[in-house]
Amino acid sequence: MSEPPPHRDPRIVDAVTAALARLGARCPAVEVAVVLTDDGFQIARHPTDAQGAGRLASMASALQALGEAIARELALGEQRHVLIDAAEGGVLLRRVEGWPFALVAVVAEGNLADALESIDDVLDELATTLAASGAE
Repeated sequence: MSEPPPHRDPRIVDAVTAALARLGARCPAVEVAVVLTDDGFQIARHPTDAQGAGRLASMASALQALGEAIARELALGEQRHVLIDAAEGGVLLRRVEGWPFALVAVVAEGNLADALESIDDVLDELATTLAASGAE
């Protein structure tokens, strides 16, 4: 039997859901966080009742691809983050190392640096958890 797509694989969904809960606990400035596949499918979101998270996932997928293309075109090396700093908050986008997933987070104004550190820590933990789970 074939493996389910990542956004429907219970091992992946459970690991991502737990990681997003940890992120929410560590960094309350993260108002919404979504982990998505490269093709824009939402794997999980926090909080689970976040409005517009599906649209955020599809927009973030396009932004991730654009950021990677720009970094590649300008020979900047591997893209680490995409950052949007706006008047009333920000958006951080980061790939999950070694996986075809990214996290997009909407962050309250003035908290981007703290959120970036928390996101990096949680996504590093998530990559380790996914590798240990046998998920593909």
